[in-house]
Amino acid sequence: MPISIVSTVNTTGTSVSLTTSGVDRAVVVFVSGANLTKPTAITYGGVSLSKIVENTTAATRYAAIWLLLNAPLGTNSLVLNQNGGYRVVACALQDVLLGAGVVGTNTNQSTSTEAIGVTISNLIESDWVLATMGAQYDVTSFSVTTGTQIYNDNNHHVSAYRISPDTSATVNFAINPGSNVALAALALRAADSLKAGQLLDWNL
Repeated sequence: MPISIVSTVNTTGTSVSLTTSGVDRAVVVFVSGANLTKPTAITYGGVSLSKIVENTTAATRYAAIWLLLNAPLGTNSLVLNQNGGYRVVACALQDVLLGAGVVGTNTNQSTSTEAIGVTISNLIESDWVLATMGAQYDVTSFSVTTGTQIYNDNNHHVSAYRISPDTSATVNFAINPGSNVALAALALRAADSLKAGQLLDWNL
């Protein structure tokens, strides 16, 4: 089975409930916003998440992605140890390759831009690329070749995902002129890539 989203929540606080189900479960947490009060620890059901990728601009914009593979089953509390200045979007996924699910990361940043993007290469067809950004001004749009927006708010934060159709994926955002922006992205591999013999294409 390909990777799929079971549930999604968002918050600006320190605790929110998230429900997982299925097999090969993962919890992905996007954090974007101001750098001044960014969380330094996140747990789900009492189990610590790992910060996989983060980026901070000189103007204190911040973007990070946290991950927990083999996440506890059911409805549990997602808890952050800091509050304020950021938006959190959490997704419960299933059918993620456990133990070696992360197959790429990348970041980008700018202190004055109208467009910004990030590319992850060495992918296979069933991989997912997920990205988040924190921007100083409103995000006017975002584009991915074959993508779906997970969440967008009016306080300068966007989270998006896409399924890669070939060997690389690029996520592009258009931002109001002069915006300070931080962007972070990671790629996840599906559990069924093992069954399809696609490890032959695995090049980290």
